Parts: sequence; C-alpha cells; structure tokens
Amino acid sequence: MSDDSERLAGIKDAKKEGFTHTNKAKVNGKEFDPEGSGYDYKTAKELGYTKDKKGHLPSRDYKSGMLLKGKEHPTFEKGVEADKKLGYRLEKKGNRYYTIKD
Repeated sequence: MSDDSERLAGIKDAKKEGFTHTNKAKVNGKEFDPEGSGYDYKTAKELGYTKDKKGHLPSRDYKSGMLLKGKEHPTFEKGVEADKKLGYRLEKKGNRYYTIKD
C-alpha cells in the first residue's frame, strides 16, 4: 500500500472511530485549541500513543497526519519543518492542521 493510500485509510479509520478533525478533545474540562499553544493529550491517548524515552509524545497522528500540537505550541514549527524535509506539506482541514505527503 502506498503512503497516500495508507494515510487515507488512516483518516477513514480515524473517522470511523470518531476521531474527526471537528471533534473537540477535552482534557481536565478544557478543549484542545488547534490555534493555541497546547497539545491534544486526549486524542493522543485515544490513539494509543505513549511517551518515548525522552518523555515526548508524537507531533502528529502517523496514520491521518493530524497534528496534535496547537499552532502556537513552542515546537509546532519544528515538527512541520521536520515533516517538510520528509516530503509533507502543511494543510488545514476543518479546524485541524495536518501534514500531508506531497
């Protein structure tokens, strides 16, 4: 399966599971704001992501490309630049940001 078809399948799977870009993830009663400086911990947990050895969580969902950091997060641009080097472009769908393979 190509990267694009895997990514599309991931988006379809995420939608089937209720993880659409229009869902509002809440942690401790606060909604994740894709334009803010936070991180979408609720969605990361629902997707089964855990912290790596350095204590970091992924910047994006590997299947759908949905970014889990808000646009004002201190390392948002760092993640986007790393993805660009891998051939991805930044795109906004609904109220969420994604990096999509070119």
